[in-house]
Amino acid sequence: MGLVNPVSIVPDRYGGTYSGRGPWTAFPCDSWDIPREPFEDDITAREWWERIKVPIVRKGPLPIGGGSTPDEACLDLIERLVALEPDRVHGPNPGDGKYMWTWLIRWPDGRGNVVDSMLEESDWSPPTP
Repeated sequence: MGLVNPVSIVPDRYGGTYSGRGPWTAFPCDSWDIPREPFEDDITAREWWERIKVPIVRKGPLPIGGGSTPDEACLDLIERLVALEPDRVHGPNPGDGKYMWTWLIRWPDGRGNVVDSMLEESDWSPPTP
């Protein structure tokens, strides 16, 4: 499976109580772009996690990974991203045969960021025309 860029892995302030993802979370954004709501007071954090579980646009819930360790959180994020339809797929790269998947992530406050991952063909099924 490929790597994701950007990714920020941080402890869940509430240990997974509201996120349901475990003590570590992996956000598909740079550290300065991580939403603050999941780390604020109990009510704000609970409401934010409930809001992001609702499918956003056509894709589904926001892909935020979680797990018992930072590695598990990162792998969970990759699996959540791969389960979504990417906004763009480029490839295969002639050098290594990998494909670049690109997602545009929209946060509840309207901000957006681009997330990329290099995947081998065996990691996914290319879209059929």
